[in-house]
Amino acid sequence: MKLAELTEAQFRKYYETRLHDKRFRKSSIGYMALCPFHDDHTPSLSVNTDKGVWKCHACNIGGGVLDFEQRFSSSDKDTALTRIAEVVGEQHLALGQKPEAVYSYTDGFGKSLFEVVRYPGKRFVQRQPDGKGGWIWKTQNLKMVLYRLPEVITAKNCIVVEGEKDADNLTKALAGKPSVAVTTSPRGAGKWQDDFAYYMTGKQVLVIPDNDKVGKEHAARIALSCLKFAQGVKVLELPDVGEHGDVSDFLKDHPVNDLLELAKRTPWWRPQEGEASLFMTCAQFDERSPDYIDWLVEGIVQRKANGILISRPKSGKSFTVLDLALALAGGQKWLDFYIPKRVKTALVSREDNAGLTQWRKKKLAQQRNLTNAELDGYLYINAKGLRPKIMLDYPDDVARLVSDLKRYETEFLILDVMRVLHGSDENDNTEMQKIIDVLNKIQDETGASICLIHHDNKREDATLTERARGASAIAGWAEFICGIRVVDETEWIREFTCELKASMAPEKFYFKINDTPDGGIELARCAYEPPKRGHKNTTQTEAPF
Repeated sequence: MKLAELTEAQFRKYYETRLHDKRFRKSSIGYMALCPFHDDHTPSLSVNTDKGVWKCHACNIGGGVLDFEQRFSSSDKDTALTRIAEVVGEQHLALGQKPEAVYSYTDGFGKSLFEVVRYPGKRFVQRQPDGKGGWIWKTQNLKMVLYRLPEVITAKNCIVVEGEKDADNLTKALAGKPSVAVTTSPRGAGKWQDDFAYYMTGKQVLVIPDNDKVGKEHAARIALSCLKFAQGVKVLELPDVGEHGDVSDFLKDHPVNDLLELAKRTPWWRPQEGEASLFMTCAQFDERSPDYIDWLVEGIVQRKANGILISRPKSGKSFTVLDLALALAGGQKWLDFYIPKRVKTALVSREDNAGLTQWRKKKLAQQRNLTNAELDGYLYINAKGLRPKIMLDYPDDVARLVSDLKRYETEFLILDVMRVLHGSDENDNTEMQKIIDVLNKIQDETGASICLIHHDNKREDATLTERARGASAIAGWAEFICGIRVVDETEWIREFTCELKASMAPEKFYFKINDTPDGGIELARCAYEPPKRGHKNTTQTEAPF
């Protein structure tokens, strides 16, 4: 990917990361921060995230993101490009790279709206004309349209494929065929919009999916969307193509007439019973819904449930969730809670440095007698300093996260800790609902349960729901809430409590984080007698973890 093709969100993420401790704030002219290149006490560095440029008004220096990284890390261009790529979540950045293809999207009259640029390695970037002969590499708010829209509007028959390359190849193969348009929806599988279906009114529509699960689900979504407008809809599954094969692969070995003959023999598509309705009968509901709770952690976390674990700083929350991740991946008990089977788990650990997380993992895994060979394939870790940062309010980060979770078939996702994973105001319900919507999107697209690690608001004698810091939308989203707090600062005894929607919550109990004789560390339940009301333990010692 070319450096100039970074999006506004990526530029903002880069500068936000590099200037996180420099009072990086939005201003009337863009963003302002303390300049890292001189002893700055009043923010004098301005940043334009649309263009990726910066200027220090005190130093009288400035430039682009590459200039900034070279100064910031005292590195050459190649090293700087590598470091920028790591921060913004790209595998590779180049100063210049020729595209493999450029696909133009227009309105119904043929006026250019935006282009999709394809680079080697199936990398796609969108751009729109700036009206001055150049391009704006920012299309988040641009209205999407169908590919080859003028042809779609005038055609009597329409074929929908997955990807611009397939649309062009099939269009070329169909040259001379009467009134057939080939189109695709932008941004790949899963991005079909119901507004596109209006253009299929009165047409016969043939949908040709790629030969994989995602492609078939995408085709079913298109067919259902078009059915209420089209004269008829068919979904053609291609023979003689391998896994992930597409219509371009089919045309390499077959004439286009073979495709048309297959289409003629394909029956008209009809949704499965209940698929087109928002409701189902009681019998259908009983038949399709399980009559038991599918527990990941028995008595606390059910499959596809979302929740939060709250505690105050230095209460052992990161130790606790890392031990939970190991227990899930190893299929072992956790704090005496039964885990029925091994669970593919992903841990995003962004509060502590990677060295501390690695030390904790080593000690906890040693006590559980779990080796890396046993954990590989069941536990994946994104650690601060070793992998790109994930921000829930950056669409590119979320898309990459969803893609990786699908690839690893993740069943349980731990996000530690919430406050470093977004830039929104935690006390604003409207802003927090947007973050919650992102979490719901991740859960819907991956099927993984999500456990969000969050901070306690330090309210004494309050319910767990009331103790969750910030807007009420956060606690309202959770189907399970677990809380940890230190109740004895001499022995470092911790209290564990739960609130659940799925069943009765287990009784609260107490546990300690102990060294074991073999050099490991374990979480173990312990006995504890709470002090009588009015008594307060005033002994203060440094937390061991």
